[in-house]
Amino acid sequence: MPQNFYIVSHPVAPFPATEVASLAAKNLRAQIKGSKVMQFPLVEGGEGTIEQLITSTLGSFLEVEATSASGEQLIVPLGFAGEGGSIGVIEMRAIAEAPAVAAPKPTKKNRLGFSGTTFGIGELIADALDEGAFSVILGWDEPLAKDAGFGMAQALGVKFLDAAGKQLDFKSETPLGDVQAIDLSSRSFQLMSSKFFIARSEAVRNGNFERQVTVDQTLFENELIRIAALLKKENNTTVDMTKVNLGGSCIEFGLSAFLNSEFKDGGPLALEASNIRGNLATQGGTIIFFAERLEDIASDRAPLASREIMRIATECNIPIIAIINEPAKPASESRYKKKHPLLQEVYCLAEVPLFFAPLAPDAPHTEKRRYFSARLEKLIGLKSEELKATAAPAAATV
Repeated sequence: MPQNFYIVSHPVAPFPATEVASLAAKNLRAQIKGSKVMQFPLVEGGEGTIEQLITSTLGSFLEVEATSASGEQLIVPLGFAGEGGSIGVIEMRAIAEAPAVAAPKPTKKNRLGFSGTTFGIGELIADALDEGAFSVILGWDEPLAKDAGFGMAQALGVKFLDAAGKQLDFKSETPLGDVQAIDLSSRSFQLMSSKFFIARSEAVRNGNFERQVTVDQTLFENELIRIAALLKKENNTTVDMTKVNLGGSCIEFGLSAFLNSEFKDGGPLALEASNIRGNLATQGGTIIFFAERLEDIASDRAPLASREIMRIATECNIPIIAIINEPAKPASESRYKKKHPLLQEVYCLAEVPLFFAPLAPDAPHTEKRRYFSARLEKLIGLKSEELKATAAPAAATV
């Protein structure tokens, strides 16, 4: 019976989680013949989310044209995961990353200046629904264009009107101060009947990002508070301003006000959508967990996705092999093994000797990748018998 392996990976400097998982899977298949290897890089809504959910659910993707934060047309991927491609997957930063240049100084016409538009996010949502998606996962990683999601809403049919009843344009401006009325009547039934899951990255959840633009934050907040009151009065729509982080894009305002949104932590949400628990529960196998440090896998302060993996592994009685980049202290390793009985072995890549010339700190990525892959190949070769011996029994729960 072939051995099942599940590659779960955090980023390991300088490689993103998806690249770590890909290299590990390639070496594992080469050295443990006949093994079934599945990849579950721990994406949180940012780069790699579409790729991961498509791969793990046998989904598909389209390349579509949409409006970037600066107003240019870009070709970006739009993913479809789940049975029949019923879940659209959008990485918001891929289309609406905040422009690198500072926002223009405010003018009489536009007191806030223009710091980019989220119009393209709305276009991608419309495309996903047109292709038959019933729900959409929106990966939220900062920095995004700071228009509080009004550009996105405009692309989805929401009309923002000034005092004269003229429609305002959030595609090339940020005229929050001129909004005097909001018309929600043009939103489609399909939009209103769909569910949107907002996958917050760890950085967004912790507020660990810098302010993107040099605007008066107090003015921005006052305008959003005023518009929130307007929405409540005219449309009976409530926005909780205490949950809007002015240090970021404030897109949570638009996502709350104009879409049927549910905010979730990105790591656990991506794991749920990828159905790793279903695979573990029905097929058994071994988890090979990659991270920079053992604490990133096993401590109480590990990322939420790590803690979710450890919970699922315990529930399904799946053994875990940790492969880390920084050596763990023996006392720490012993403590974490006691805390997590299914954590069977801890291997350190940095301790695998290579008979190559030392790698320069500024070496190109291809060279760093070659060294990393060589260490993986040697480690897996040395430990292949131990890895094959970790075959897990069928899960206790399904």
